[in-house]
Amino acid sequence: MKRSIMLMLLLTLAAAASAPAASAEPNGVVASATGSSETTVGGQQRTLAFAAVKLSDGTVRGQAQIINRVSNFRSHVEIDCLRIVGDVALISGVITRADERDDPGVVGWTRGFAVQDNGEGADVPDQVTFTSFVFPPGTVTCLDFQPADAAPFFVPIEAGNIQIR
Repeated sequence: MKRSIMLMLLLTLAAAASAPAASAEPNGVVASATGSSETTVGGQQRTLAFAAVKLSDGTVRGQAQIINRVSNFRSHVEIDCLRIVGDVALISGVITRADERDDPGVVGWTRGFAVQDNGEGADVPDQVTFTSFVFPPGTVTCLDFQPADAAPFFVPIEAGNIQIR
């Protein structure tokens, strides 16, 4: 059941991220990062589902849903920055919804996270940053970070898959 819900959420996010805007001219996708993950950190089960695409004109579109299943906090991010360096994607965007446990005062702030695609069937599972980072509006984007900045915060995913293209 949990996997079905995650799959439906991921497919919805991927469709929304890749759907062209009504007023936009056709614009090819030059890079993408999509995925979902389940991780447990400090006894807290966390879920991340996201889809981000970078178009040939440099614009980035996408969405992310971040859930802590122990505290039941949820937040939604409209992704506007995607930076891919090798097998790592650095991603950020504007928080559009955050429940009371995630401080609704952060709506409008920037939330960033990173993911690592270690390939299909690899001995090493894909990884995500076990936390997402929150910054005041307009102060930083994913372009301000390197994979080395995310490396200390990576944890292997227990379920899910990350795809970077």
